[in-house]
Amino acid sequence: MRGLATFTFMGRIAKDPSMTTLENGTKRLQIVAAANIPYKKKDSDEWQEETVWITFAWFGDFASRMKDRVRKGLWVHIMGDIRSTTEEVNGQKITRYNFRPDQVVPFEVVTKAMREQAGGEGAF
Repeated sequence: MRGLATFTFMGRIAKDPSMTTLENGTKRLQIVAAANIPYKKKDSDEWQEETVWITFAWFGDFASRMKDRVRKGLWVHIMGDIRSTTEEVNGQKITRYNFRPDQVVPFEVVTKAMREQAGGEGAF
């Protein structure tokens, strides 16, 4: 049976996106996003939050299309595949996990559509 390694991330873009061009001419758009994960402290009823920071990158035409759609402060829902690579560094094998996003839904788009459907800005 084949496995499936996917992820879903919901959080806020923490910095303005950065567009670069690689040596081979491919466009690369990088964002840093954050999500606050609540958890309950051990031996206590007190709740705390841990902030998780993730860097995402898009390449090629998708990067160019996303450049004007994402910005600092925007809530996003990002989905995609997880791939791993293993390399040797100083005699030790290191495994890195790469999040390869293939879907991005800015929450602002959903909210705007919901407002319009409900009859205007004040409905929500």
